Amino acid sequence: KNSIDIFGRALLRMNQFRTLGRGLRARVPAQVQAQATVAPRQFHASAVAARGTFFEDVQVKDGVAIVRFDGPEKMNVLAEGMGEELEALWDKDIASNSEVKAVVVTSSKPDNFIAGADIKMLKKLRSDPDKLMDQVTGMHRLSEKMKATGKPMVAAIHGVCMGGGLEMALFCDYRVATNHKKTVMSVPEIKLGLFPGAGGTQNLPPLVGVQEAIKMMTMGGNVKPARAIKSGLIDQICEPGILEQVACDAARGLADGSLKPKKKKKSLMNKLLEDNPVGQYVLFDQAKKAITKATDGKYPAAYAVLDCVKEGLKGNKKAGLEYEAKRFVEMAQTKESHGLIGLFDGMTAMKKSPFGAPQQETKTVAVLGAGLMGAGIAQVTAKNAGRRVLLKDRDLEAAGRGEAIIQENFDKAVKRKRMTKHASDSTMANIVGLGDEVPSWGKHFNGVDMVIEAVFEDLSLKHKVIAAVEEHLPEHAIFATNTSAIPIGEIAKGSKRPENVVGMHYFSPVPQMPLLE
Repeated sequence: KNSIDIFGRALLRMNQFRTLGRGLRARVPAQVQAQATVAPRQFHASAVAARGTFFEDVQVKDGVAIVRFDGPEKMNVLAEGMGEELEALWDKDIASNSEVKAVVVTSSKPDNFIAGADIKMLKKLRSDPDKLMDQVTGMHRLSEKMKATGKPMVAAIHGVCMGGGLEMALFCDYRVATNHKKTVMSVPEIKLGLFPGAGGTQNLPPLVGVQEAIKMMTMGGNVKPARAIKSGLIDQICEPGILEQVACDAARGLADGSLKPKKKKKSLMNKLLEDNPVGQYVLFDQAKKAITKATDGKYPAAYAVLDCVKEGLKGNKKAGLEYEAKRFVEMAQTKESHGLIGLFDGMTAMKKSPFGAPQQETKTVAVLGAGLMGAGIAQVTAKNAGRRVLLKDRDLEAAGRGEAIIQENFDKAVKRKRMTKHASDSTMANIVGLGDEVPSWGKHFNGVDMVIEAVFEDLSLKHKVIAAVEEHLPEHAIFATNTSAIPIGEIAKGSKRPENVVGMHYFSPVPQMPLLE
């Protein structure tokens, strides 16, 4: 319960992080004392076949080697053995091949680049800090080894690119992403009580700036291509069908010097804050205060992000990576990380129905009550689940107020570029407002598969509502009550089909709280 409360409060208050980009002030927090680092073991490329589990055969096109990630799962993830296989592939097919002048790293999956690190691997390794340190420092060493080859690398990104996947793209020299709606980038490790541990704290700030990097790593939010190119996270956007061609052209341009990556220009204020000790003193103190205010001090990994970024600003990349590895291993041992990973596992498990396919597909859902709760339920049912929704209240005026709440939320999402105008319009078209004065409302309910009741917590009122709609519902329809206090059995006594009455308790505000009892 405490984990859920903390998680919920953090979700609701994350907007406060946005102040990091505006006139930050005050002093730098005390430097965290360094702890003894564990000497890393090296990956041994000779022990692994050059290709196999994670990568397709390397293809060379006009001097460009194309490395295609194609792991055994539906989503590409950084799992045990991936680093060793990549190093063997690199040594045999790229570093030692004089015909290869540049490299493109991409994915063969239809909708993802790399979705991040394998959570199962992380849970296994966290019980052995030495092995986890080996894994982290091994990735650091491999990325630096690949860069040291002197052959420019281009990341060709389509679909999900998160966590360690984005970190892999970060140590490339150039990044091309598609303009597809599924293409999204983020470093969401903070939601697991961790932070980017594959070089992200050192490689992200030089690209997007210190403030933007801190915001990305402490909030874990998604970044779409349009915003990514403005922030400096990526260098080019293209259509999905020409991604590989555009990436190869960029790689050749980097190799022959005809293409020079453009660095993000900083405003005077950002220069004052990020590029001198006094400004950094102000920036980090205010960032720390913002984190404390938004999380009640319950996310130690967010403070570790600040420490790692500060270490990187000292200018010693090797020392910065060593410090990042040490702090990552520390965070993996915390009770906060264990709890948040448990919460993540629970949420993931709940996405899979233990009962198999339903006997009756739910196509139309009726929501009774168009207040804040009912409007929120209607919104997520139409937008997230893609179902047709009947939003009914005592009259059309009340139903209209509920529709207005949903429209206002969609308008905000469109303004913030989190939703397209077309998606807003098409979703609203799937929400039909109804009132008691509409003679045909009963006919509408003839095709309803599920009713979700969100009226006041009054047993007699709920019985009245059940009786009013039940005579119009098909036999298979489920009646769900959003009650938080009244026993479901008592509510079911007002139904002719009590076995079809269930409880579905949403948490308010519904669009912001991803939790259902």
